Amino acid sequence: MTPNDSSKPTSDRKPTLAERLFSKVTVDPATKCWVWNGGLDRYGRGRLTINRKNALASRASYETFVGPIGKGLCVCHRCDNPSCINPMHLFTGDHIDNMADMARKERFTQPGIVKLTGADVLEIRRLISEGLSSADVGRKYGISRWRVSAIKLKKTWGHL
Repeated sequence: MTPNDSSKPTSDRKPTLAERLFSKVTVDPATKCWVWNGGLDRYGRGRLTINRKNALASRASYETFVGPIGKGLCVCHRCDNPSCINPMHLFTGDHIDNMADMARKERFTQPGIVKLTGADVLEIRRLISEGLSSADVGRKYGISRWRVSAIKLKKTWGHL
């Protein structure tokens, strides 16, 4: 079954979750992303209601077409398209895996967050080691001193 199948529910039967997902998808021929056309959250991720609960479309797709998602795991995107629900573009990992994947690709799409590169992070650590205050480094990069401290202590960007 693929998003292009014309598998519409018949009679009065309730549509399956796969049918519901496919009804809200357009396939991008260039990227093969299954682009979610339903509701989106502020990060561009697909949202839907399953059993009266709000759910991420990517998680629903992964569980429907791949299998269960382990406790504490995220569904991450190989394609970096938050509205994509193609199970071939999805993989699971914990929050640290997801953040490392994001950092490795040097992307950060969260609104209001300054984009740092790996080079920025290494420079921040160098400046701190030379005695510059977290507040001064934060001002230089447009980030909070708490974020500078997290970088220094490798609570974030720990893979570098």
